[in-house]
Amino acid sequence: MNTKLQRVLGQLIPLLILGFTIAFFIGLLVVFSYLLLWGFIIGATLWVALLIKSYLFPKPSPKKSSGRIIEHDEKD
Repeated sequence: MNTKLQRVLGQLIPLLILGFTIAFFIGLLVVFSYLLLWGFIIGATLWVALLIKSYLFPKPSPKKSSGRIIEHDEKD
């Protein structure tokens, strides 16, 4: 009975380790996909807000100032 139990446990422990490893990597994949999803949602929201802001409050175009230009020769 004792040898059978040792043999069963000897076969069961590697399978348990393999199962935990697979479950851990699937869990990491799920967490990473949630991070990507929330990053996309937050980034898209900020982009839309910036788009609306630039549409409602456009930057004034730079005015060309009329002034005089003083040209000179460089003497070295």
